Amino acid sequence: MVDLDGIKNIVFDLGGVILNIDYHLTSKAFEELGVRSFDDIYSQRNQTNLFDLLETGKIGSEKFVQELTTYVPKASENEIIDAWNAMLMDLPANRIELLMKLKDNYRIFLLSNTNEIHENAFRKTILSSYGKDVFEEIFEKVYLSHRIGLRKPNGDCFQFVLDSNELKPSETLFIDDSRQHIEGAKNLKMRTYLLDKGQEISTLFPGRFQ
Repeated sequence: MVDLDGIKNIVFDLGGVILNIDYHLTSKAFEELGVRSFDDIYSQRNQTNLFDLLETGKIGSEKFVQELTTYVPKASENEIIDAWNAMLMDLPANRIELLMKLKDNYRIFLLSNTNEIHENAFRKTILSSYGKDVFEEIFEKVYLSHRIGLRKPNGDCFQFVLDSNELKPSETLFIDDSRQHIEGAKNLKMRTYLLDKGQEISTLFPGRFQ
């Protein structure tokens, strides 16, 4: 359970917190396409500049796919996109239900390092699962790195969210499953919680929200 004393705002990460993801599925998919060790160029902890550019919107999906073709020259564009999206899994209904309850008691936001290709994919998952964009109902504001041109764990990313919504760091809880992102938020004096692998966000809140 997380300490909610004095908390008025909650900022959630997406992948690994709300949306189930598995980086190894993308690594495996690219290795099946011929990449010897995809983890050397992309993982949860580290990534090459190509992925940074994609996640901050400095290059589009077409350029990204073109660059990845150098690693898998025989793969088609669709095969590369499918391999890149392989990490994206399901969006459990119990988490959506929890968020729906939390929004009645807190101002809640989404802050995710993501990209155009993944956004298109997970929005399709949302629509197919719920028939509508439930994120628009749940979150006061959704911040995606490729849209705002800023990414975690950089301080300017968190500061942008705080300033845009007049949030006090001491009243704002940030929940993420990446330690480096948590440290970035801590540097701005935000309250934080590092979600353990496999831990459900429902376990962080009092029983009345479960």
